[in-house]
Amino acid sequence: MKSNSDVRPPKFQDLGDGSWYYNYNIKEVEVENEDGTTKTAYDYDTVHIWGTPTYPKLVPLVVADKYDTSQELSLTGKYNDFVLGLSKNEADKTEYEDYRKDVLSIKAMVKADIQEFDGK
Repeated sequence: MKSNSDVRPPKFQDLGDGSWYYNYNIKEVEVENEDGTTKTAYDYDTVHIWGTPTYPKLVPLVVADKYDTSQELSLTGKYNDFVLGLSKNEADKTEYEDYRKDVLSIKAMVKADIQEFDGK
């Protein structure tokens, strides 16, 4: 879920009801006010998790926030068709490889953030 705030959000936000927000991809942006002045705001992505945030719980949520099941199945199917010689479209291979690289990047980000969270 895309979010925006005037205050820098914490990576892990305890909601007090047994659930948490994991805020990631936090980017500082300049936003123009109605009067023409600018202010600093933050754009970021958020997933909601029940229970204490852990790597095994967060990775599937973050991946699913970016890629829905039908996208993942489509990428995998096209890649398999290419590997099996049923497709000659090089883009089928490239798109799947890009997806897998993105998943690995997501895993690395979550791992680093969880280590920081556990270290507190």
